[in-house]
Amino acid sequence: GAARNTQTFALVGRTETSPDSWKEFEPSTATLTITYNHPPATPTGLSTTPATSCAATPPPVVGDADVYLYAPVSDPDGGSLGVRFELWKTSAPATILASSNAATFTATSATTAILVIPRATLEAAADSLTQFSWHVQTTDTLTTTAWSATCSFNFDTSRPGQPGVDQPAIGP
Repeated sequence: GAARNTQTFALVGRTETSPDSWKEFEPSTATLTITYNHPPATPTGLSTTPATSCAATPPPVVGDADVYLYAPVSDPDGGSLGVRFELWKTSAPATILASSNAATFTATSATTAILVIPRATLEAAADSLTQFSWHVQTTDTLTTTAWSATCSFNFDTSRPGQPGVDQPAIGP
C-alpha cells in the first residue's frame, strides 16, 4: 500500500517442475528497476481567442478570425504530453472537423497546448450562425486522461473579417 516503507518482490519460475524455468542471479550484479507513472491531469481551464467562456449559455459568438483553442496541460511526472483536440459542429458530434494527433502534437507539462482552427474550416462547416464544440485529452504514452469538459462557441459567417490596413505612401 501507499503507507508502506518497504516492498518485497519475489523472482519465481513459471513452474517448479521444469528445469527451463529456473534462473540463478549473482546477488552483487542483480538489479531491479521500477518506473512509477503518475497519470497526467485531465485538462481544465480551457479557453479560446477570440475570448469565449466554456460555461456560457448561450455560447459566445465569434467569426471574424481564426479561432485558437487553449488547453493547459500537466503531469506530476513532468515531461512531454501528447495532446488530442477534437472540434465538431455541435449538431453533428460524430463528424470531427478538426483534431490533433496525440502521437505527434505535443506540449511540455505545465504549459498550454494551442490548436489553431482556421476561419475557413469553420466557414466551410457553418450555416450562418452555427454552434461548434470542442474538448481535449492528454497522454504520457502510458496513461490517457478522460476528455476535458466540452466547450462551445457560436460562429457567425456574416461577421466581417479583420480590416486590412494599407501602408501609407511615402514620398513627396
